[in-house]
Amino acid sequence: ADRQRSTGKDQWAATARTLLGGVPESDNVVYDLSFEANHSLWDRFYLSTGSAADKSRFVTDPAAHPLPNGRMRLAPEAFTTVADLTGFHQSARHLMIDGAFNVNSTRVEAWKALLGSSRRSGYGDGPDVPFPRVLNPPGRAWKNSGLPDAAAVWTGHRELTPAEIHRLAVAIVAEVKKRGPFLSLADFVNRRLADDETGRMGAIEAAIQVAGLNSTLTEALPLDNQSPLPDYRHPDRIPDATRMEQTLKPSSKAWGAPVWLTQADVLQVLGPALAARSDTFVIRAYGDAMDASGRISARAWCEAVVQRVPEPLEADESGINPLRAGKPGDFGRRFLITSFRWLAENEI
Repeated sequence: ADRQRSTGKDQWAATARTLLGGVPESDNVVYDLSFEANHSLWDRFYLSTGSAADKSRFVTDPAAHPLPNGRMRLAPEAFTTVADLTGFHQSARHLMIDGAFNVNSTRVEAWKALLGSSRRSGYGDGPDVPFPRVLNPPGRAWKNSGLPDAAAVWTGHRELTPAEIHRLAVAIVAEVKKRGPFLSLADFVNRRLADDETGRMGAIEAAIQVAGLNSTLTEALPLDNQSPLPDYRHPDRIPDATRMEQTLKPSSKAWGAPVWLTQADVLQVLGPALAARSDTFVIRAYGDAMDASGRISARAWCEAVVQRVPEPLEADESGINPLRAGKPGDFGRRFLITSFRWLAENEI
């Protein structure tokens, strides 16, 4: 009877493996919740910010009553009502971001300007840049130097010096060149699905480590001037208390403290301005005229700034999607010429 039960179990396991496409019955599927959350939030949701009352005031006077995300602007050449801005499927059509930053940029100075955009935002008037995890933390600003006390570490907020901003910008550009081009914001935020260093963390988190922005805490300097800050050790001396291979655990117990800078802290500040593509382009053109002998008798140069807007050139019945999306004749979104000027030869 025992042999029969064993044989039946083996047959069931073999059938299960066949139905599951050859997956061994011992395999366990563990979801990377951070990866999945980033994929959904950064690529599948549009955060317009503001309540219906906020949007009502915004439509009436955008300059006097900006939305909580102050970079939001009404789309040009579009009649917008409160109903448009509160519509679940339509609000993105009527709002655009002023000064969106392309995450595929490889200019260090551009990244420095973006990273320093929260300077003088109410957390200090000096040259340092705050990255608070919460609004109005009770403690004071903390920098990655000296011997921090517990009050600063657990109740304060992180600030980066100009030198640290420069190091972080350099490291981010290196990660962009290593991992890019990024096809979406989630592609930029998430780790790569690769069995190498890019598969361990996202681009900004990797840049933070390369720039050494948490080095003081990583090196376990004392918080109370008496005891060091070692890595976690299980009280029962169990090497792996979770029975799982912890290859990506933090390097210090201080991880998670308000002053320990993470990718999430940086994205919390920069996120509203990020984009994975450019929607504004500078186009220059040249033309000349020749006489009967073939000599150039006149030359002209011009420059136009062209902006892609949400409105399709030919919309379907919804008004927000191209009529022939993905098919021949799909001309996509409308382009507007926002400025035009003639150029002199010495401007080329």
